[in-house]
Amino acid sequence: MTEEDVKIHYRSKIGEGNFCSVYPVHIRNEKKKFDEELPPFALKQLNYDIRTHPNPNVIMAAYADLSNEACIMKELQHDNILPILGMSQQRKISKDDLFIIMEKLESTLDSKLNVWAKDIGPFRQVISKEDVMIRINKVALAIGQGLQYIHSQNYLFRDLKPANIGFTKDGSVKIFDFGLAVLISPSSRKRTVKGKLGTLRYMAPEVRRGEGYSYPIDVYAYAILLWQIITTRVPFEEDIPTINFVAPKSNLSDDKRPNLKYVKSKELSELLESNWKTNPEERLTMDELVPKLQCIGRQLYISCEEDAKTKHGCNHSFFYGYTARKECDTY
Repeated sequence: MTEEDVKIHYRSKIGEGNFCSVYPVHIRNEKKKFDEELPPFALKQLNYDIRTHPNPNVIMAAYADLSNEACIMKELQHDNILPILGMSQQRKISKDDLFIIMEKLESTLDSKLNVWAKDIGPFRQVISKEDVMIRINKVALAIGQGLQYIHSQNYLFRDLKPANIGFTKDGSVKIFDFGLAVLISPSSRKRTVKGKLGTLRYMAPEVRRGEGYSYPIDVYAYAILLWQIITTRVPFEEDIPTINFVAPKSNLSDDKRPNLKYVKSKELSELLESNWKTNPEERLTMDELVPKLQCIGRQLYISCEEDAKTKHGCNHSFFYGYTARKECDTY
């Protein structure tokens, strides 16, 4: 594609990162016209500050990240990964013209967590079993399966967080933003990567210490994120301010973890503890973690179904229209 094939709605910016901006965009149809009656897609390109940066090395680094992200997204095809639908022409492309086109997401997990927090109010300490069950089976497992696939393709994601998890119009969960993803050689899977990259709140201790690392850092981030999905609370809220310009405490202990008193399920607590261990070698792989979470999700579904039958004296349907126990078995 070229810039002539797209109509970018610059006044309706969808998102903004350190290097890139995301805008709604319409694409020319077969008749070479823009059909604006159709829902827009999303276009990601280097933002203005980067394109006009006085240091050419900064521009080149951002360009390389976006180009790398496009290449990775072209290779990955999974129901829980946001697919790349198009990109600018690769031959003789300038840094200013590079863009990728994706499906436009309706919301992110960040915004979903804010909605959940408002729904429960400021004084509710523990989320209901039914809500936990739904979040595990509809959201957490989808993220886990996407991350499991990413690892199976020898990629390390390195920046798992709510802002990088999206929801399509039909509610499907998608992992996106592969700007920090890196390919790992299958022959050397242990502590092969270096670089203090990612988001501090979800950053594994070995990354914070500047050590080499591998797949377990994504597992750690997933465990922290899973706790957040279950509890609707911000991990390390007292230690890592949510305001960007406030510096985090420098004494965040490698052994400090979110409080498990907000997790009622013993099985979930044990799963979290298994995957945010300080020693990366002691964490599960995603191939081991996902089946365990599937089992917990299934057990919670059965328990909620039985509670509903006892309460209402009938087959009470509460799980987004799922009425048969066997349908939960597909997660």
